[in-house]
Amino acid sequence: ENCTLIVTTLRDLESKNGLTHPGLVATIVAALAANISNLESEEDRVDVATWFLSACCPAKLRTDDTYVFVKAITKVNEAIQALEKSFCEAATKRCDAILHCIAVAWPIYLTKPWARTSLESCVLAAAKKRIHFSSPQQKRLDFYTTGVYERRHGPAARDAFSRSTVRVANSVAHPLRDVRPKNQIFR
Repeated sequence: ENCTLIVTTLRDLESKNGLTHPGLVATIVAALAANISNLESEEDRVDVATWFLSACCPAKLRTDDTYVFVKAITKVNEAIQALEKSFCEAATKRCDAILHCIAVAWPIYLTKPWARTSLESCVLAAAKKRIHFSSPQQKRLDFYTTGVYERRHGPAARDAFSRSTVRVANSVAHPLRDVRPKNQIFR
């Protein structure tokens, strides 16, 4: 019953002036998410899951710790898989929270190779569920989908492929074939 009371209080705060204390809200929501089975209504569980995406995941997506990053991206992926076609306010908030998490993780995606695979799978999963997003949300999603596609198939990807060594069958080419003897190495 206490969990339901806390959820109701958070809803009231959100409707009046938004959840303006991110640290406090993240702590409360994390506690609620840990006890999500104690919530009586499906609406409460959906709201807590959405608040978890909005309040708790972004901080974890800004980290340099791969384990924490992947765990947060997994939560976002689970939210994407749970999307159902509905344009009610809760579904719109859920899609906004998903896109916010992707936006927060995007700079890490661009700079850290270890983040690419997990965020690409998240973006591509969202692209498969594109129909569940509203039109403005689809435009935001298209930006990330295009970014993933260009990184995978764009000019930089083609240049990297063209620089790679290609060996043919029965080839005698070997990268160590032209190694100089130790006495000819200049130091």
